[in-house]
Amino acid sequence: TNTAGSYVFTGLSVESSGTKTYYLREISTVDNYQINDTVYPVTVTYTDSDQVTVTATPDPITNMPYGNFALTKTATWDGVTVSLPGVEFKVYPVSGENVKHNDGDAPADTIKTVLDVATNFATAVSKPLPSGWYEVVETLPDGFAPESGKSESVWVQVEDGKTNTVYKDTPVVNVPNKGKFLL
Repeated sequence: TNTAGSYVFTGLSVESSGTKTYYLREISTVDNYQINDTVYPVTVTYTDSDQVTVTATPDPITNMPYGNFALTKTATWDGVTVSLPGVEFKVYPVSGENVKHNDGDAPADTIKTVLDVATNFATAVSKPLPSGWYEVVETLPDGFAPESGKSESVWVQVEDGKTNTVYKDTPVVNVPNKGKFLL
């Protein structure tokens, strides 16, 4: 496409009947958008009066943006909840919910929580990601552990054009490590 997003073809010929159908398929797109791999017919018709008609369906051809997710990070102890900025999460594509990534897999993204001063919540947002399931693995902050019965991982499903807010609305929570002293 050109800078206006229009596609232009030159040098197309028509059959002796005055009509020819070409087929259009996108082979690349801008960052953070899905390739539209639909094949579209484009019919070129020429008449004796030097009139050229081009019929393409659809017009325009659209691309769906990738989706992403957001999460909130907190810690609780003795009934008090606090935000935890600076916590890092690695984001791994996986085949489904509760499926762990393989050792040695490269993360699709690494995110870190930052304190939103307007809300006083520590949040993080992933980069745009292709649709599918992701294991989000927390690097536990010193002195903290996951809530009882939970692991360092949560799973999120990313859908094209949407922001998954499940863990933004229901924070990922840590609790302090319970220390043990030996005398």
